[in-house]
Amino acid sequence: MKKTLTYLLITVVAMALIAGVYWSVSFLINQDSEVIQSSQPSASPEESVFSNEDNTVYQAPPKVIFSFSWDDAAFSLQSENWYQNLGSGGYHQVSGIESSQEADNTILTSDETISFSYDTEPDSIIYEVFDQNTDTLVLSEETTDSTIPVMSEQGDYLYVITFLWNDDHRLYTGEYRYTLPLFVDLPAYFEFSKLSVKQGDFIKITAYNVNDDQVPVVNQSVFNRFKLFKSGYTYEGFLPAGYYTGKGTYELEYGFLGEPLLKESLTVLPYDFKIQYLWINETLAAATKNDESSAEYNKYFSPTRWQSNEQAYYTESFVLPATGHLSTEFGENRYTNGLPTSYHHSGLDIGNEIDSPIYATNRGKVVLSMYLIMTGNTIVIDHGQGLFSVYFHMNSTIAKEGDMVERGEQIGYMGTTGFSTGSHLHFTMSFFDTNIDPGYLLVGEPITKENAEEYLN
Repeated sequence: MKKTLTYLLITVVAMALIAGVYWSVSFLINQDSEVIQSSQPSASPEESVFSNEDNTVYQAPPKVIFSFSWDDAAFSLQSENWYQNLGSGGYHQVSGIESSQEADNTILTSDETISFSYDTEPDSIIYEVFDQNTDTLVLSEETTDSTIPVMSEQGDYLYVITFLWNDDHRLYTGEYRYTLPLFVDLPAYFEFSKLSVKQGDFIKITAYNVNDDQVPVVNQSVFNRFKLFKSGYTYEGFLPAGYYTGKGTYELEYGFLGEPLLKESLTVLPYDFKIQYLWINETLAAATKNDESSAEYNKYFSPTRWQSNEQAYYTESFVLPATGHLSTEFGENRYTNGLPTSYHHSGLDIGNEIDSPIYATNRGKVVLSMYLIMTGNTIVIDHGQGLFSVYFHMNSTIAKEGDMVERGEQIGYMGTTGFSTGSHLHFTMSFFDTNIDPGYLLVGEPITKENAEEYLN
């Protein structure tokens, strides 16, 4: 009897001890934990555990491993946040860190990739790419692929890659956010839009992937105001062939300062400019074409196209500034009142009713808006990188000097002020003060009387 009671007592005590241990562990599991800095478990998250300093046991988060198609890169775990599923509809934060790391990664080709693997596949991956020179977001995509490409253009980038495990049915939810600075340093080279042009057309010259220690050089005799404009790692310049540019072959040297220069041959072909016979009231001609009007024109109009903004103001294609009929083509040789003139027509004459709207051909800054004896109400817009548009003979103007105008914004009304025989817009485009046929920028070819109806209406 005594042995039975003894065994019974021992059994009760043992069960009490087991229950006490069970409730003690349960209590500890539900206490607030300290921040956990480790994110590299050695087994799958469904089985592995980790603990903080007070030995509280939690589920370990998954592991991410990066690999690169080039030599190992320096990257940083910027933040991680993990929440344990308590099984009762709630979550308990078990880790959260913020860190930063300076790193410098340079690659010499854009044919590289960033890959990653993990012991548990994330629900989604988001990667963003920032241009570190301008602090702007240039790419943002969500993917489930385990490989992402490197940017194809030269630049100083910051990749921000976020891995998300956010399925509520998991034992945990959370994220990793990694940062990877990357300088894509590609070989520098030149590109020419064409090597043969007609008078009135232009050539675009571009130098790509130019580093700060490189100085691009272009030597030519076609255009004395030629200039390369810098934008990031790219330089652009425009070489116009005006109506006074002689036909023939021109030698061009290009390359980088301190290095042997390469050579190309440029060909300027003649354009068959039409002849126009213009009859104008002699009193009007005497009042608008004289020494006073020429001096005023040279004082106020001419200097506006000698300096241009270093960066292009525009990002879109060019639009027609007015509709109507074409009365004079670009480059026409004129006979006025039966006598030959010494100049070519510098733009397009688009005729329409008085007060028809006039629009800015593209975004730019108004550098002149005033009445001139010869050209009437006149506006000049600088579009940047040496490109200008000019508007003559308007009945009245809206845009004022110093205004920034947008592509297609109304800047004035058509009229017949200055040296003019009827209501029209004289529209000129130029690289600095060398005039080109506006059609090349507007529609990709000269605008002529043969195709004007197609384009101007």
